[in-house]
Amino acid sequence: MTDYSWNLIAKKLAGELSQDELEEFNQMMENDIQFNSNFALAQSRWDKIEPLSVNKDRIWSKIESQIKMHAPQKDISKFNPRILLRYAAMLAIVVGIGSLLVFDYYNVTSLKSGNAVATFSLPDGSIVNLKPQSEIRFRDGYFFDFNREVILDGEGFFEISKSKTETFSVKGIHFDVVVYGTSFNFKNTNQEAKVVLLEGSIKLENMANSNAKVELLPGQKAQYNSSQKQFKIETVNPYIYSVWKDKRINFNNFTLSDLQQLFKEQFGQALVFSTDIDLKNTQLGGSAPSDDYRIVVQGLADILAKKVEYNNETIILK
Repeated sequence: MTDYSWNLIAKKLAGELSQDELEEFNQMMENDIQFNSNFALAQSRWDKIEPLSVNKDRIWSKIESQIKMHAPQKDISKFNPRILLRYAAMLAIVVGIGSLLVFDYYNVTSLKSGNAVATFSLPDGSIVNLKPQSEIRFRDGYFFDFNREVILDGEGFFEISKSKTETFSVKGIHFDVVVYGTSFNFKNTNQEAKVVLLEGSIKLENMANSNAKVELLPGQKAQYNSSQKQFKIETVNPYIYSVWKDKRINFNNFTLSDLQQLFKEQFGQALVFSTDIDLKNTQLGGSAPSDDYRIVVQGLADILAKKVEYNNETIILK
């Protein structure tokens, strides 16, 4: 099929055919079985594409290099993908190069955790653990390498593969997390948005104020206040915020104060101790299963010689 035929298909999908071109398109649909088949394929893929932004210059350079790689002897001067990029950032492209059919301008990949913690490896080697009922989405396709940009819905723990030249961005509702290589926990929901950094460094870019950027150090937490449109930064035990991804909780270097925060973050329970206990200086040790906090509570009660009282979302050791 000729380059002109591909251009007709692209302009039809973009809704930019002139009256003369539309008549020619209809004639080819009636008389050319191959044209008809290719258009049906193109349209089915086009309808599945999600409306995400694209980097036009980066995309064009990859298209151009791919065309030259596969067809060094073919004159492609009549075929201009820039025309396609002009139409709504051109979410799909069909390129005819001899007998080679190259389709999918890009694909949108969705990774979901379902009802349990799930671990995924991304195309650049980065690892993400997703909390139950969470999802990440990113672009990937034939022409393009993974552009190190994902959208997060829910909560995830990210271990980013290091790169000296390309940042990795996690897009949230209120702000984006931008890194080169590090590990951090990001909770992004309508009710709450916060990031805790374990190692490396990250930059937070506030969507409501492009000039308001925050850089975090390891052991810091940034909580976003949507009404004030600003971050609250505090120093924390970062392990507390990522323990959900492990099957066991390691209590080495934990204080009772840390344990209170863990119960609040991971179990939604307030852990209250009698006043004779020094919460900040009482050290813990050992480990326990992460899926049943009652085992931890009973172990504490035995060690501290306290009785346990459960009162709705409050646990009292007295």
